Amino acid sequence: MDVRDRAHVDAAGRLVEDHQARPLYDQHRVFVAPTRFAAGLPYKLHEAASFGLPIVATPILAEQVGWTDGAELLAAPNLDPAETADRALALLGDEALWTRVRDAALAR
Repeated sequence: MDVRDRAHVDAAGRLVEDHQARPLYDQHRVFVAPTRFAAGLPYKLHEAASFGLPIVATPILAEQVGWTDGAELLAAPNLDPAETADRALALLGDEALWTRVRDAALAR
């Protein structure tokens, strides 16, 4: 069975209360942060990484935290939904990639 047949997406919305975060992280395998505009530090990336989730983010977020596409996260260029989905599916379908990206983010 193809990973696309098994993939499930939950959109948590703009605000998740602290008491809701752990169950969400525990139930999922990839964290997607499709942010267009940002200022300050994107703590959501640090938090997701601390819970052991590999991340698909936009280049602006990768730049803000100083992480490298293909190392600590996968960056989806230009907020392209298809590219974002492809990167998330790549993580879901490739255990070695999932582990490498997860471990690199945890080390940061």
